[in-house]
Amino acid sequence: MSQRRGEPFKGVWPTIHESAWIHESAVIIGDVTIGPDVSIWPNVTLRGDEGKIVIGAGSNIQDGSTIHMTGGESDTHVGARVTVGHNCILHGCVIGDDCLIGMGSLLMDNARIGDGCYVGGGTLVPPNKVVAPGQFILGNPFKVLRPVGERERGWIAYAWQHYVDNAKAYAARDAAK
Repeated sequence: MSQRRGEPFKGVWPTIHESAWIHESAVIIGDVTIGPDVSIWPNVTLRGDEGKIVIGAGSNIQDGSTIHMTGGESDTHVGARVTVGHNCILHGCVIGDDCLIGMGSLLMDNARIGDGCYVGGGTLVPPNKVVAPGQFILGNPFKVLRPVGERERGWIAYAWQHYVDNAKAYAARDAAK
């Protein structure tokens, strides 16, 4: 069984778009849907054994991040064109489109991050908290600093596109082996 295709849980296999790139050390289990041009980097764990995980088109889940949920309470949905930085934990949350989740952030059950948000590194979003679209948040627990500015919008757009391009380079490298 290839890690590329993931592992079943209770008869449910991950659904992985053919254009997605997944590092061989990633673990993908159960009810996980990975969209087009998604990249999953080294040592990522996507555990869809207690509920559903959906990763939208063009998103990237970076090294060491874990995505899970609380059974019967929450699922995890990551929108399109989202960058999830290294060593994040997404646990039963919903992230809108065009967001950047900074390294080491923790988003808990039923937290909701609106479209176009920038979550600074190391941020904690507790259970059931809602962040309106277009906000720059930071802290433990988070505080809204201000609306996302042009600089952050630029980083959000650069990051997801960079990872789509980088994943294509890795896929070409893998195909040449």
